[in-house]
Amino acid sequence: MSVYSGNRANGMTTSRRPRAGAPAVFPVPRQRLAIVGPDVDHPAVLTTKRLADKLGWPHLVVTDRSKLVWAITVNKPALVAVVGDADNTAHLDDIGALRNSYKGPIAVLGALSPQLTVSALVNGADSVLRSDLRDDELGARLLALVRRTAEGSESGARYLTAEGLRVDLWRKEVTLDRTPLHLSSTEYRLLVCLMESAGQTVPWNRILHRVWGWADADVNMLRIYITRLRKALGETAASSKFIKSVRGHGYMFAQPVIEAADRESDTVDGELPMMQRLAAKCTELATATDITGAASRIAESLVTEGTVDAVGLHLTDGEILRLVGHFGFTTEWEQVARELALADDRYASIQSVRRAQPVQLLRRRSHTFPGTNAAVSSDAPGTYLFVPISHAGETIGTMGVVRRSDEPFGPLTISYLQAVAALCGACLGPQWDSGRSSRAGRP
Repeated sequence: MSVYSGNRANGMTTSRRPRAGAPAVFPVPRQRLAIVGPDVDHPAVLTTKRLADKLGWPHLVVTDRSKLVWAITVNKPALVAVVGDADNTAHLDDIGALRNSYKGPIAVLGALSPQLTVSALVNGADSVLRSDLRDDELGARLLALVRRTAEGSESGARYLTAEGLRVDLWRKEVTLDRTPLHLSSTEYRLLVCLMESAGQTVPWNRILHRVWGWADADVNMLRIYITRLRKALGETAASSKFIKSVRGHGYMFAQPVIEAADRESDTVDGELPMMQRLAAKCTELATATDITGAASRIAESLVTEGTVDAVGLHLTDGEILRLVGHFGFTTEWEQVARELALADDRYASIQSVRRAQPVQLLRRRSHTFPGTNAAVSSDAPGTYLFVPISHAGETIGTMGVVRRSDEPFGPLTISYLQAVAALCGACLGPQWDSGRSSRAGRP
């Protein structure tokens, strides 16, 4: 299955470089606006696309109902706008299934009857808006929906964990070393804002927009709440483990943050469910009949379980690193990544094989490996991780995964992916050995 193709045949189109437009009523999120409709040329779809361009809001259009839930789950948009009217109600029937897999805001755009309006809201839509509203009003209403859910995770996670600190984004509960912290709503939003950008300096103005919105707040107010939050976390400015001041700029959450979905709620950091996933992968690999089948099953399972958004597995073949299985990437990416020369150090995947160590490639540092940068230019931006695959003490390939957000892979997820790569090595290695022997015997 190909994704992000940008053509109509796949029922999905994307916009990656929107025009700079007039400033929005509320800050435009980094995550895209997903427009769901019957056809890319539907008048309401075109109107919503023009509005997104005017706001400078990147967007994607999904028209294929069979791929709707998958597309929204993988892309993690800031908001889903479902286009519908009395003559086009098919996508309205999908709101219930969409709500079960997507926790962000859902807006329905169109002139609906009272019965359809009630049905959409009952099935999970957050708002029903007329698509003939003036651009500034429609844009303000859509962004207001995003703003009201801004205290939740932009990546769709339920839990944020770091050094004994755990935030439940759905219940809005915080614990430290399993002891509940009684934070005010403002302190809670401030903590989430910083944790979602862990390791990065968050400027004062961004924090003020995110936490207070249009309320009358300034840097002095922010300092007061930072002090309160630090006190709740048992630290001070002089001895701070979690929240660091960046003089003249803003604040930083200093500890690595791990995001966990609801399926990992059985334990604090999700170790048990990950072990269960590994057990399932043993079965998947054992039932595969060849390398391509096994690699494809592993790639698809990592995406469908929600760990990553796309996977590509390469194995060495002489002086070539050859693609043997993938899921979630574009057809264009597949063409570029099909064969890579092991002597070409412009690729992060090659470095992973050479070093026999994971290589993480953050979007803001993608210039480090120009070959990889060129290969992923046909795909969505994000954070890439390349994990070596070993067999009998030899590195025989690499597993490349992508998370379509700015968040780096945390230590727990990296350890899990290393374990999956080890399983791949154990199961694919003998077949790889056999293939190498047959290739060596060729005339």
